[in-house]
Amino acid sequence: MKLSAEQFAELAATFNAKESPIEHDRRRAARMDLRANVKITPVHAGRRLSPTHVMVSDFSARGIAFIQSDSMIKGEQFVTELPRNGGGNVELLCTVMHCRSIGHNVFTIGAEFTCVLPPGVKHIPEDDKREMNRIRKTLLS
Repeated sequence: MKLSAEQFAELAATFNAKESPIEHDRRRAARMDLRANVKITPVHAGRRLSPTHVMVSDFSARGIAFIQSDSMIKGEQFVTELPRNGGGNVELLCTVMHCRSIGHNVFTIGAEFTCVLPPGVKHIPEDDKREMNRIRKTLLS
């Protein structure tokens, strides 16, 4: 999932993010450098676990990178709550793409935005292969 230009601009304005001076040749989307403390809530078996705060290092229209003391596994999911410029928050379901150790008990995690969650969603459905196949058949018919 990729945030629209309007959504990305709104979130970037909230954080006062600055475009990264480093060229990222292999990146699919431009990165914005920032240092912001945001809440993430790990998701396991469709249930939200205890939230934690992390330090975001950069984000783009496609994803977010942050630093924390716990490692994460590729494919794990979490919900991040980002402030909107006009007030309120937007909740994004994210999927971990990589986790790298950068020191003793310090990890940088890169995650891709999976979808924007509607307000009030408490249960996050797990990937259901039967449902995915049903959707594929519907689209290909």
